Amino acid sequence: MTRKSIIALIVSILLIATLVLPACAKQTSPTATTPAATTPKPTTPAATTPAATTPKPTTPATTAPATKPAAQVFNWKCQAAWVPGTAEYFVVAEYSKIIEEASGGRLKITDYPGGALMPTAEHFSGVKSGIVQLINTTAEYWPGMMPEAIVESGFPGTWRTVQDNEELFYRIKPRNLIDVLREAYAEQGIRLNAVSGNIAHTFWTKKPITSLADLKGIKMRAPGNSAKVLATMGVATAFIPHEETYMAFQLGTIDASCTSGTMYETAKYYEFAKYYHVPYIGAPGHWTYAANLAAWKTLPSDLQVLAEKMFKLAYADARMYNDNMATKMEAKAPALWGTTIVQLPSDVLQAASAGGLILLEDAMKANARCKEMGEIIKAYMKSVGYLK
Repeated sequence: MTRKSIIALIVSILLIATLVLPACAKQTSPTATTPAATTPKPTTPAATTPAATTPKPTTPATTAPATKPAAQVFNWKCQAAWVPGTAEYFVVAEYSKIIEEASGGRLKITDYPGGALMPTAEHFSGVKSGIVQLINTTAEYWPGMMPEAIVESGFPGTWRTVQDNEELFYRIKPRNLIDVLREAYAEQGIRLNAVSGNIAHTFWTKKPITSLADLKGIKMRAPGNSAKVLATMGVATAFIPHEETYMAFQLGTIDASCTSGTMYETAKYYEFAKYYHVPYIGAPGHWTYAANLAAWKTLPSDLQVLAEKMFKLAYADARMYNDNMATKMEAKAPALWGTTIVQLPSDVLQAASAGGLILLEDAMKANARCKEMGEIIKAYMKSVGYLK
C-alpha cells in the first residue's frame, strides 16, 4: 500500500468518527436520562387550590341598595273656635284625617274644640308664637292686633252671599282679598291658608224684634263688625266666645245672640231665645284657617300643596253642610222647639246696611292695605248692583 493510500484511509476513518461519535454521545448523555432533569417542581397552593380560581358568589350585603331614611313626620295641633257638633269643627277634623292618610302619615293634625288648649281670644297670639301650629277660627277675634282683620271680617250691606265671598277672596284679578291679606299675615309670622264665608249672621232673642225701636236695650252676644253695627242701632253688645255663650244665657248676662244661624241648634240656644230673625243682617260669617309661618315653611312643598287644598275644601264642605243644616233647622224649629221665625222689618235692614258701609269707609283709613281691600269690595259691590 502506498503512502498516499494510507493517508487517504486515515482521513476517511477520522471523518467517520466525527460523524458517529457525537450521535453516540447524545444517546448516552446523563442530562437526557437523569430523572432529576424531568421531575416537575412541587406546585404552590396558590397555583393548585381551586378556591383561588373559583369565583365566590356575591352576598346580599354587597349588592343590596342603601336603606332610605325614614320620612319625617309632622305632628301639628289645631285649636278651633268652635264647639263639638258644629260643622266648622267636626267637618274640618274629618279633613285632618284625610290629610294624614293622603300624606302617608307624614302630616298628622290633632283638632281641639273651643277653649281646649287656650281661650279663643288668644288664637292669634297662640299661632303666631307657635304654641299651636294651626288655628281654625275667625279674624273677628283679633282686629286690635291686625287692622286688616277688621275688613276681612266683613260688614253688613257689603258682600251678602257666600258666592260674593268666593269672588272677593279668590276670583277677582289681578288682586283679590286673599292676596292682600297673606301679605299682612306674613308680617305677623302667620301663614293665611284659607278663608271661607258661612251663612250670614242673624240673631235670636227672648222677645220679637218688629221695629228698630225694639232693639234698644237688648243685651246681645255679637262678634266684630256685626256688634259695631248693632251698637249703632241701640243694642248693648258683648263679644263672648262660643264656649261661654250658653252659660251667659243661663246666667242672664245676655238675652240675645248674633252669629251664624246653625249655632242656634248646635249650641242649643233655642233653650233660651225663642225668636229667630230673618233675613240675615250681616255679611257671611267668616272662618279663618291659618298656620304658624315658621312651622309652615318646614313642610316639604308637596305637603304644603296638599294641606292648602284640603283646608279650602274642608271649609267649602263645612259651608255646604251649614247651609243645608240652616234650611232644615228653620223648617223644624217652630214645631220642635217652639221657636217663632220673625221677619225683620225694613227699617232694621236699612239701618244695618247703612251702618256697615260707614264702618267700611272708616276701616279703610287704617293703612294702605285696608284701603286696597275696601276699594276691591266697593268695586265688586258696584259690579253686582249693591252700590250705586
